[in-house]
Amino acid sequence: MYDKIKKIINEKHLNTSEFLNITKISRTTFYALKKGETDKLNAKSIRKIIHAFPEYSYEWMTETEQKRTDVVKSELSIKKIALFVTENEDELLEDPLFNFWLNNKIKDGVIEFLKKHE
Repeated sequence: MYDKIKKIINEKHLNTSEFLNITKISRTTFYALKKGETDKLNAKSIRKIIHAFPEYSYEWMTETEQKRTDVVKSELSIKKIALFVTENEDELLEDPLFNFWLNNKIKDGVIEFLKKHE
């Protein structure tokens, strides 16, 4: 996770203080990541980052090399996903994370990725 934050800082030509001021993430959290005391951010902190920098998605922030490998190897197809969403629509619409996903158009990037790897 720290590598992703460092990438954002570098791409945006920010220093650490500027990044933390923009995102409102605590210094304690940032330095725990930097020192390796933790390797994850909670969902609230990730949302702060993608709110401040909407060009980065929740999926990108939480994606690991293992997850990328798993997705590529997965046999899920867009049809299976569409069927799952259709069959579980009522439950999914009540889920805050799913709604966050929909509202932030993260789904577009996921669908694009899945089309490439179908």
